[in-house]
Order: sequence, then C-alpha cells, then structure tokens
Amino acid sequence: MRILYLADIRFPLERANGIQTFETCRALAARGHDVTLFVRPDTTRPPRDPWAFYGAARLHRLQIVTTWSLPGATRRGGYLAAACRRVMASKADVVFTRDLGAASMALRLPRSLAGQTLRLAVHATDRHGHHQLERDAGAIHVAK
Repeated sequence: MRILYLADIRFPLERANGIQTFETCRALAARGHDVTLFVRPDTTRPPRDPWAFYGAARLHRLQIVTTWSLPGATRRGGYLAAACRRVMASKADVVFTRDLGAASMALRLPRSLAGQTLRLAVHATDRHGHHQLERDAGAIHVAK
C-alpha cells in the first residue's frame, strides 16, 4: 500500500509529535508499505539527518520529503497549499494525518477521494471539530 503522511511540523522534531510521526511512518514502512512523509524542513543549519537524529536505520520504503516554508503567520497556509498540491499529484492509496485542518483540506480537493482513503488519527477534538468529523464521516476513520 502507498501511504502519504501529512505532518505540518519542522522535521526532525525533538518533541513527542515528531517522534510519534517518525515511529508511525517507520512502523508502516517496516510492514511493507511505501510511505512518503511530507513535512516542513528542519530549521537547524545545516539541516539534521532525521535517520541519524532519531538513531534509526534507513528504510528504503520510507521517503521523507520536505516542502518550502514561509515565515511567521504565513507558514501554516504555505504548508497547506503545498500539501494540497502533493495530495492531488499523489498516487497514494491512503492519505494519513493527525492534523484536522489538513484532513479537512484534503477532503475538499477534487481528486482527494478518487481512489484514496483519508485516515485521521485524533487524540481529542473540540465540539466544532467533532461536528466536522461527523459531516465527513464517510471518508475519515477516527482512531482514539
């Protein structure tokens, strides 16, 4: 299975979100899936190698792809715009994210549901987010 994992984080990231994202992608790749992790670039200069940073052996089934990053308040919009293009051009069977905004964006793309399943991992949502999930429940599978 081909999986596109969207994570609006600089990468590698030393916090739990970065570690969980990396370990999830590694586990999927180790099970034989072709995984593309789409993230923002590292802010450290020179950029750190994620494999060395996390002390992990490289897996040929896991590709880490960075997009450009805009400064300040425009950063989020820039990532979502790049993610839109990536999803629409992707041949992935599954688009996976833990980001409600990215999931909502992906569902609104004309090609996003043409043969692709969207998986959203959610720890908790607010009342508005819960209603969004109910409305789009045909395409989102919630893991709590």
